[in-house]
Parts: sequence; C-alpha cells; structure tokens
Amino acid sequence: MIDTPGFGDPDGDFKNTVELVKVLKETGTVNSFVWVWNSAIVRFNIHTRQILELFNNTFPGFWENLIIVANFWPKDRTAQKKRDKGKAMTEL
Repeated sequence: MIDTPGFGDPDGDFKNTVELVKVLKETGTVNSFVWVWNSAIVRFNIHTRQILELFNNTFPGFWENLIIVANFWPKDRTAQKKRDKGKAMTEL
C-alpha cells in the first residue's frame, strides 16, 4: 500500500502524481486503488478529474479496481435539505 498526498492538498500536486504513476508502472501490477474521500469538503475539481483520467489511461481496469472510502460525512444537512426542497418545488 502506498499512501500519497491527497488530491487538492498543497503537497498533492500533479507532478507528484505523475511520479507516482511512473513508480507504479515499474512495480508491475496494481491490485487496487483506494481513494479516501473527505466528503465534508468538495474537492472534485479539474485537478482531481485529471488525476483520475491519468490513472484510467495508465492502468487497465482502473475503475473496476477502485475502492472509494467516504469519511467525515457532514453532519449539517442544510445543503441537502435545500436541494430536496428545490427538487420538490420543481415537481409541482
């Protein structure tokens, strides 16, 4: 298992990810990827997308071997309640 700087963290830049991909390719095979996602912070941005595309293009079967772990689930459901309310209003 290799723990890396998080996507969107100050130390988790794309250059480090490219270097990680080089090292992983040299090791032979990768059995699985574990993405620990802090769901209290929205970080799925263009940088995260680029990293996931890089893994997908480099490692065959990436999506079939990806495990997503959501932690720090937000306790405040205000945003979800607003979305639900707006959805209910559009259905009228």
